[in-house]
Amino acid sequence: LFDEFNANARQRGRVLRFQNIHYGYMRVEPRHGVDYMLDMVLWFKKIRPPHRATLSVRRHAYVQQTFGSLEIISDDFFRDTLRQRIAKSIRLWKETNKTKDYNWQQIKLPPEKFHVHMILPLAGRVDSFRRFANNLRTVCLNRRIFSLILVIYDSVPDMDAAIAALIDELKLEIDIRVRFSFFSTLSV
Repeated sequence: LFDEFNANARQRGRVLRFQNIHYGYMRVEPRHGVDYMLDMVLWFKKIRPPHRATLSVRRHAYVQQTFGSLEIISDDFFRDTLRQRIAKSIRLWKETNKTKDYNWQQIKLPPEKFHVHMILPLAGRVDSFRRFANNLRTVCLNRRIFSLILVIYDSVPDMDAAIAALIDELKLEIDIRVRFSFFSTLSV
């Protein structure tokens, strides 16, 4: 932050240095990240003569810390590598033992099993959550292959009650875990 403040300041013969934070606010926006508003006390130093001086000044800084992007890690590479190693070890075993009585073509790896974990931040937006729940029911027919983790943030009490009712409906069909943010007062 101070690199940005001081980028052009040195050319103009002045430098800003941090002294302390007078006050600050923080707001969590579930879809975007954390917003900070800081009121800082800084040392404003003029370094060019004839008006050299050091002053204490206050500045506001508005900073947004974004949440990380969605990460998807595929294990196809590892599965292919495992298959190649198994095939190689079977081939070596066949060459060393010279057995003809066993049909190696019938050996198959166990079917791929995967489990999808979905993490959904939720603050209000009952209609959007209802559409999501309906799509989840229709698209994911095999209910055992995924888990839904809901992170619930505070919103209007009427919306919280509607969300709680939807969660109770979904819990009958799907593995759902509910986590509350530290701002939340909703009880499910």
